[in-house]
Amino acid sequence: MSHVVKVITCEETKSEVPEETRPLYDDDEMPVSYSQLFSFETFPHIAKVFFSGLDAVSLMRCKLVCKKWHRNISQYLEHSPRLRAELLSRWRRGECSYYPVHPAMYGPAPNGLLGVGDDFPDNTYRNVLGIKCDELELFVAVDNGNVEIYDRRSLRLRCVLAGQFPTSPSALDFSADVILVGYTRSFAKFGRTLPSSWHVYARDSKRLLHTFERDGDDVVRVGFDDHLYLTSPGGVYSLGHYGDGARRTRKVFATYDMDRIEAFDLDNGHCKAAGVVRQEATKKLLLRVWSKPAEDFLDGDESADFMTHLVTQFPALETYARSHDEFAEDKCKCLMLQLRYPLCLCFFSNAYGYFEYFEDRGKPYSLFALYNLDRSECIRVLRIDDAWMHRHEVVPYDYDSGVLTARFSKEHLVLGFGSFSYRKDGGIALWSMDELVNHEIAESELSVTTVPAPFYHWTGWDGHTGGVTALHVDRYQLIAVNACVHQVTTRCIEGGDESKKDNLIVYDFWRPGRDCRRRFESGGGGGGVRG
Repeated sequence: MSHVVKVITCEETKSEVPEETRPLYDDDEMPVSYSQLFSFETFPHIAKVFFSGLDAVSLMRCKLVCKKWHRNISQYLEHSPRLRAELLSRWRRGECSYYPVHPAMYGPAPNGLLGVGDDFPDNTYRNVLGIKCDELELFVAVDNGNVEIYDRRSLRLRCVLAGQFPTSPSALDFSADVILVGYTRSFAKFGRTLPSSWHVYARDSKRLLHTFERDGDDVVRVGFDDHLYLTSPGGVYSLGHYGDGARRTRKVFATYDMDRIEAFDLDNGHCKAAGVVRQEATKKLLLRVWSKPAEDFLDGDESADFMTHLVTQFPALETYARSHDEFAEDKCKCLMLQLRYPLCLCFFSNAYGYFEYFEDRGKPYSLFALYNLDRSECIRVLRIDDAWMHRHEVVPYDYDSGVLTARFSKEHLVLGFGSFSYRKDGGIALWSMDELVNHEIAESELSVTTVPAPFYHWTGWDGHTGGVTALHVDRYQLIAVNACVHQVTTRCIEGGDESKKDNLIVYDFWRPGRDCRRRFESGGGGGGVRG
């Protein structure tokens, strides 16, 4: 028997197709009645009230339901001139809600929590090493060896991937199917590279699937079609599908002769990869773009050469060097690359992001270069040096101060700053992407917004610096971490209850006005105040 549904439509949008022949489900497996009920074309007033009344994460999740909802939310809500202008205005004013993230912050952990030992949550050491998230989950790598997994909307702890203290998670990545965690041992024999182990977990069940080990500082991440990709200075290698246990090593993206890759990133959605390569002969920096390797290449026996999968390449800082006579490209290193094709952000510095003066490198600076890869064009280079730091006072300035991390979305560029370890050792600065891509706006005229950074240190520690070391930014929210950057081999365990530290905060600009941060107490139980 065929199913017949009654489709609710406006008179002017009624279909010419007889009601008896209309399908029960549309192309996205969404019931037609639901799809049309929440459609801006059919019932705009209902759709507007429904979607605009959602919280930020629920709205992002609704875009995953079906193509029609994704199109409606993007076209009529996110790109609505009035709503978009209002949201961007909140970012410019730093007007948001503050939600700290901690295992016991929003209720007790569920009974039988996977991976949690008897000492949890009494183990309150909370130096956060990294974060990753999507619309569903927030992954937090902690220096006690664990990876905590939170529901992105409620911020309640759902699962812990238990590590082994003192082996700390040094890398974190995920896809729709798997979670990849890299662990690096703190000590190794003299003259030997640090060994690292990599654990692959199932995303749905959180069960361990594979473990493999490597020596050296090579970075492994989840790449195209859930293949594992290893990045080393000499090239990028495919280790095969995660289900194969990383038993193969095939060079996919190669360099020429003695050239070296300094930074690399993948955009799985657009099937593109990008890397900054140092030419050994000239010491110049090139930005290279590669396409996703074909399946038959990955299944074959040959490794890539210099030209395999190459889409384009162009000098990364040639235009900047022509307009700045004092700039020495051979003294500058690429510390980070983020790819959101066709845009790409590169973080360059001659002092590893800090402002300590090295006689052979000259005056310290950090450069943030934004590129359009389709046009092989550098859109803008943002320079952060001592003059900029004195003008904006994001963090206290000295040789320990610096830029620790950077991320961008379609709407904003965000930088995380650090300084000597103290209560106010972190800072966050925001720029509008609309202004950054506008060539008519000079760098000195760019609007800069600062928001209060999370806290970690109660007091100062010799050999330690603090600051915002990890960021996530999307259209509606910013997530930031303040952590201790160890310059010595000891952990920064201060007196007092470290569970009181709000060192991981979600900034919600979609629903501003709520502040859940706690009173910031000193290590001895004294009365510090929230910044």
